[in-house]
Formats: sequence, structure tokens, C-alpha cells
Amino acid sequence: MFRIAALIVLSIIAVPTRAQEPSKIFWSLPNNADSYFQTMIGAANANAEQSGYELLEGNARDNAGMQASEIETAINNGVKAIVIAPIDANSLSGVLQSAREKGMLIVDVGTGDPLPQADVSIKADWSAGAAKLGTWLKAANGQGNQIAIASDAEPFKGVVASALGVDQNTLCDGRQVEPGDGPLFDLEFGDCTNAKSVIIANPIVPEFKGGRDLTIASMGTGCDGVFDVRDGLFGATLLAPGADKVSTIAMGAVAEFLNGDMTAGQAAPEVIDPGLIVVSDFAVDGLDVVKPDEIFRRNQCFIEIRSACCSGRNTGCCPRRK
Repeated sequence: MFRIAALIVLSIIAVPTRAQEPSKIFWSLPNNADSYFQTMIGAANANAEQSGYELLEGNARDNAGMQASEIETAINNGVKAIVIAPIDANSLSGVLQSAREKGMLIVDVGTGDPLPQADVSIKADWSAGAAKLGTWLKAANGQGNQIAIASDAEPFKGVVASALGVDQNTLCDGRQVEPGDGPLFDLEFGDCTNAKSVIIANPIVPEFKGGRDLTIASMGTGCDGVFDVRDGLFGATLLAPGADKVSTIAMGAVAEFLNGDMTAGQAAPEVIDPGLIVVSDFAVDGLDVVKPDEIFRRNQCFIEIRSACCSGRNTGCCPRRK
């Protein structure tokens, strides 16, 4: 009798169990045809394959209603986490709230303000980036040289001054006198008459009253700024990190959640700065500066797209060229 009971126990132990299904992760991007998002989802797929997750891809084709519908379908399919670059944050509030109530992790990889429903929001810190530009200008033009802040970069005046180790009132303000295509800045007044550098935050290469030769550092100009550094129009520019880095951070947050090291339903999103890159041909000790050619080699900006577009003198593609 004892022997029979033992055999029954052994047979129960030996019954094979069904393999655990991989955790499903849904990536919702505005348009998978965009090269930036292609890079992002490619890195996410590689990470998911290595980690044993099942990655589901949406493709909203720049349609906010379609994006909301895809997310709702993903929720019904039992995904554990949603990584999203929202097309229209307001139109997603309801469906994302539903995901929160079901305990799903929400990671925001968009370029706008942090999603209030997100647990993690990956956003570049432009104030920290402005401080990096201030550090670069200090090294490039010397401690005593006057630096102007163009009116479109005024919100960053304080952090630039901090990086320079000066009172922000010593930085002069470049007034925009003729807004429009090319903006014209007037530096011919007050302390600005001695300025040798200017920080701008405009996607158009500015002109300066009096035709002064200035070192320009730009922020918020994207890959156009990288081309302008290469072409000698800018001394330096800030560039957001590559899509693969943003993807790696996002999948890292997902892994923490699935491993039980992070909880969903946060009262406010944890904002993670992926780190802005200073792009310049002028290296500065203690500052991570990347040359334009290295950016092209990494495929963070695509030189062949710029060349093909600009050869047709397409002003929409090449807004900096007159």
C-alpha cells in the first residue's frame, strides 16, 4: 500500500507543466514608416527577443483615433506594459486610464510633455542641455567674452549663467526685431555690443544686425543643427540621443516592472533624462562632445536624406538655406 502511494506521488511530480507564456509588451508609435521610430522599434524587438518577451507593434499611421483603438485592443489581449509615443495625449486619457486600472505599466517615449497617466516618461532635460552649451561656449570663446541669449532661448538664461559661473544679469538679451523667415536679432545695444557668442533656440539660422561674426550655439534645432555645425554655420548644437538609447531605457523600465522592482499606477510619472548630446568639431575637456561625422556614422541623422532633399532646393526641407 505504501509503495503504491509513493508511485502515485512520483507520477504526479513527473507530470509535465505547460510552459509559461511570455509577457506581452505593446509598443504604440505614431508611424512605423518614420526612420526614428523604425530604429526605436528595431532596438525594442532585439531586446524583447533576448529577454523572452512577446513584443506587439501598433502602427497608428498618425491617426489619434486609430492609436486609441490599438491600445484598447492590446489591453484586451492582456499586455503587461504599454510603451507609447502619443499622437494626441488628450484623446488617449480614457484608454490609458483603463490600462492603469488593470495594473499595466505605461512608459512614455513621446517628445511632448510627460503623459500624466505614465509611470515612466523619457524626456530630454533642455535646462541641463543649455548648461552644457554654456560650458562649451565658455571653453570655446574664453571666460571674459560676452554671451548673448537670443529671445527664443530666454527661458534657459539662468542655467547658462550658472554654467558660466556668472550672474544671469550679465548675459545680454538679443532682441528679435524682424520675426519671420530668417529671424533678425539686434545685438547693437547695451552690453550686447561686445558679445562674441549667442545661444539660439530656433530652427532657422538667424541673422544679426550689423553682420557681426558670432559663434552660434543652438538648441532645439534637431538634425538641421548638426548639418549647420558641419557646414560651419553653428559652432555647436544640442541633439537628442538616438532612438535606440530611448528604446533601451524604456525596455529597462519594463524589465524592472516585470521583475517586481517597479509598481504601476504611479501618482506622477518618473521622468528619466536620456541626456542631450553636444555636437561640435571643437572638443572641450570634461564635456562629452560628439563630432557631426560621428552622428552620421551612428545614423542618428541621415546625410543622404539631407543631400537628396537639398539638391532640389526644397525650402521646406532646407529651411536654413536661402
